[in-house]
Amino acid sequence: MTGVPLKHQRISRILAREIRAGRRPAGERLPGEHALTRRFGVSRTTVRATLAELSEEGLITIRIGKGSSVLFDGRPPDDRLGRARALAVRGAATSARTLAVRETHDSALAAELGLEKDEFVCVERTRELVPDGTVVSYERGPGCGPTTDEQRTSRTADDSFAEHAVALLDPGHFRLSLAFG
Repeated sequence: MTGVPLKHQRISRILAREIRAGRRPAGERLPGEHALTRRFGVSRTTVRATLAELSEEGLITIRIGKGSSVLFDGRPPDDRLGRARALAVRGAATSARTLAVRETHDSALAAELGLEKDEFVCVERTRELVPDGTVVSYERGPGCGPTTDEQRTSRTADDSFAEHAVALLDPGHFRLSLAFG
């Protein structure tokens, strides 16, 4: 190899620069294969190799039949102020769709959280990207079913219980980040 980048590598670098510079914000769909073929004057095979490389770098997600969408830039979202705010700070407009609201009882969770009463309001909702309605998370409150994936308990300033939520996150839009110290 002479060190000269291949066509798909050159195109990948151009698109990666556009994404990292914010010209293609998180959640935006990339032009389709045919449009990229015309823009760069290359074959669909080259475009597919480009998209695969961008996906491996964590810059886009590829969905069969839906196209490719720009991911968040790899930084874990800071959701101390809530997931919606964390996404908004990252440039992704979202909306929440409420699926169900009901009263429930969960004595094990009440004990875990140090609460006297085991009464909770179960809220199930999805969080969706505004441009195309792509669901990026399914969230549910206590007592809505088995707890898996990400769990978060929120408390008020005086340390009173406020909310306990479980979220199933779309790996195409969120990444797991671990820190050891």
